[in-house]
Amino acid sequence: MKVKDDRPPVGPNDVHLATHRFQAPRLTLARELRALTRAELAERVGKSPSAVSQFEVGRSRPDAKTLAAIALVLGVPVGFFARSGAAAPISVDACHFRTLRSASQRERRRLISMGTLLCELVDSLEEHVEFPTEQVTTVARLVRSAEEIELCANDVRRRWGLGLGPIPNVTKLLQSQGILVCIVPRTCREVDAFSAWYRERPLVFLVAEHGASRTRFDAAHELGHLVMHADAAPGSQEIERDALDG
Repeated sequence: MKVKDDRPPVGPNDVHLATHRFQAPRLTLARELRALTRAELAERVGKSPSAVSQFEVGRSRPDAKTLAAIALVLGVPVGFFARSGAAAPISVDACHFRTLRSASQRERRRLISMGTLLCELVDSLEEHVEFPTEQVTTVARLVRSAEEIELCANDVRRRWGLGLGPIPNVTKLLQSQGILVCIVPRTCREVDAFSAWYRERPLVFLVAEHGASRTRFDAAHELGHLVMHADAAPGSQEIERDALDG
């Protein structure tokens, strides 16, 4: 449940107020967004890795000078670190990543950080915009064989009124069924698209700079994960094969 903070927002450059309202998870989010380790950040701001670790777990707060230096290195306004009631970070373990094993932890966490910020944008938009009701749970099911995968795919087409012919625009289809489709910058070769659930909203993240055919394939593949693997552990070869077959 989203908790609303009724206090006035911290200005982007109000370092002293940001220090007072410092939110430890925001530092982790900003650091992983820049694909830096704690040791790398510590070196750039003149602190020890243990000090940065203490900041991130909430055992201590950076002083105004240190927070300003951190904001400069990470490329965010100091007010970023004071935002409370923001989106909870998406769990890496809850995401269906393509070629999960070949992607480094740093690369995956960078994409997850981008996704978390997009979820914050969604939270803000939902206060003013009514998104389509998600329809994934109406067709979701567990599958155990190739025959069940085919039956599932046919059932999705029937319930969503798609017919048996080609789908003109897969991305628009996902959006019409209440799936939020977000484009993230291409940051590594090992990770393509990925999908996850944020609260009760299905999300599909597509990587930029792919051609239309590849983006279409990625969108359909992630739909397969959302429909067939809601309760399955992400990353296994078996569920990747299921999504391909679907």
